[in-house]
Amino acid sequence: EIILKEQGKGVSENASEYCSCGWPEHMLVPRGHHKGMEFELFVMLTDNTVDNPEGPGGKTVCADAVSYCGAQNQKYPDTKPMGFPFDRPIAARTAAEFLTPNMTLTDVKIKFLG
Repeated sequence: EIILKEQGKGVSENASEYCSCGWPEHMLVPRGHHKGMEFELFVMLTDNTVDNPEGPGGKTVCADAVSYCGAQNQKYPDTKPMGFPFDRPIAARTAAEFLTPNMTLTDVKIKFLG
């Protein structure tokens, strides 16, 4: 039996094991190196009241990101296909042509200090 609680806490062991699938959190961002590695970060926001497949206020079992394994016994966390908008050919030749008002790109430098 799965017990749903805020933020995914209090779920059964089977559900919590599934929720932890994918890469460990410490491996989700490149380590970089001591001089720094430059990357371009893409961010896209969607409206949960429109894109939640369970409707407004819909609950999910996993509090972790489910972008690697999907949502067990649930619809994907939004109405967009997995990988959207990179799941299809991109006709735009520049970032400016591709980006919409809910998307942004920013340059980041990751330095390994260890």
